[in-house]
Amino acid sequence: ATGGLVVAIAAAYTNVAVRFSVDFQGIISGLASTSVWDFGDGTVLSNRPYASHAWATNGDYVVVLTAYNDSYPSGVSAAVTVHVSQPVHYVALSNASPEPPYGSWDKAATNIQDAVDVATVPGALVLVSNGVYAVGARTIYGMSNRVAVTAPLLLESLNGPEVTLIQGYQAPGTTNGPAAVRCAYLTNGAVLSGFTLTNGATQTSGDSVKQMSGGGVWCEAASAQLTNCVLSGNSAAN
Repeated sequence: ATGGLVVAIAAAYTNVAVRFSVDFQGIISGLASTSVWDFGDGTVLSNRPYASHAWATNGDYVVVLTAYNDSYPSGVSAAVTVHVSQPVHYVALSNASPEPPYGSWDKAATNIQDAVDVATVPGALVLVSNGVYAVGARTIYGMSNRVAVTAPLLLESLNGPEVTLIQGYQAPGTTNGPAAVRCAYLTNGAVLSGFTLTNGATQTSGDSVKQMSGGGVWCEAASAQLTNCVLSGNSAAN
């Protein structure tokens, strides 16, 4: 393997939370005999055009991809820096003085959606205290959701599903219908942990999947996750 080498890196994100996995693509032009990823924390991988990595502690990590051949035995490299932090946004139903970005309990949001909306770093934690969260709605695909997680973040309760509820809305008499509110929507990579989802419902017309399915929760794809959750008393027209 001889001749010129050109190396580049495509990173899905360069600013993420601790333990959030970032996908990388190595772009190598020329004949490479071997290649090596170095993630800046002691982790090294060889001969992979695609790689994913998460970091355990805060910091700025230089990710380096080096390609080698007989003409370049010392290698040709490309690098990208990933900033890793641990942002936390707090939610407490009875807090008297909420203040964005809700970075402490004394400045906590009183509405889950408010905290989700300011969590812009992929993998950020939205931590929710005890209560029944039953106000507000966010429309996705023409369907109202009590909480819509539209970014890849972790939405987690402080004390578990027994004491932390997301409550949708069921139309009196018909349960499902135009006024119904689903409990939660999760986009790709979002995680919902430690909640009871209850009293959610859907519309009775429109798109059979996006508007009439998933009264408790509707997930964009398999990369969305529910863990330690209870789904109870929800309804869907489809």
